[in-house]
Amino acid sequence: MDATIREQGYVYFVSESRDLLEMIEEELFLLREDPKPARIHSLMRATHTLKGASANVGLGTIQTIAHHMEDVFRTLFDPDATVDVELEALLFESYECLRLALTGEIVGNHDRDEEIIATAVGVFAKIQEQLG
Repeated sequence: MDATIREQGYVYFVSESRDLLEMIEEELFLLREDPKPARIHSLMRATHTLKGASANVGLGTIQTIAHHMEDVFRTLFDPDATVDVELEALLFESYECLRLALTGEIVGNHDRDEEIIATAVGVFAKIQEQLG
């Protein structure tokens, strides 16, 4: 990819990612009390956008976490899925992994990428166990 095009995409990604992260956080705060399909769709759309945008600029850690979050949100469309206090806490833990990865990218500190991925793997395993 041309360096100029990548740089333009990266600048746009950084700008957009902050807004998407804020939207995810806001929707998560409301999810347990009001798990309507539109809210779940909003969460899926935000993580899908982050996944694709991070892939376009070569940010694998963010792409991986966003991809798994999107999959989790997709499972919440199942009428038998319940967002209880425990699941809510796990969803916020996955959000925190995404937030840390994005913050690390924005400030240029990738020292914790492996730790963040390891934490995310554990969180997603717990979510999968809870959701079945």
